[in-house]
Amino acid sequence: MERNWEEFSEGPKDVESDLHVTLSRNGELLIGAVAYRQLNEPAAVVLLFDRETRVMGVRAAHIRAENSYPTKERQRGQHRVVRTIRFCRHHGINVDRTVRFRNAVIENGVLVLDTNAMVNLS
Repeated sequence: MERNWEEFSEGPKDVESDLHVTLSRNGELLIGAVAYRQLNEPAAVVLLFDRETRVMGVRAAHIRAENSYPTKERQRGQHRVVRTIRFCRHHGINVDRTVRFRNAVIENGVLVLDTNAMVNLS
């Protein structure tokens, strides 16, 4: 019997450098520990959006800064959650299940999240 093998294209996760970021259907943006540390562990963030490319940005902010969203600790851990439902609705970012941003990077202090590169979590 002939097999049509398909190589798995994502290598093993590098826990030291992987920027794990997910978005749930109720708008909870989970920023993994590595990404949170690289943003300098902010108490709040501002949310940015590039309409042309449909890319989200997350930039550290002072908790009292205008338009800032607090980063909340959920359970005990080093990751943080930002409630982004209003932002997502405003920009037409709709997900029916939790998704992961495959190509999350930090550029000039901004966590860049491409909504075109979201993948469903099983």
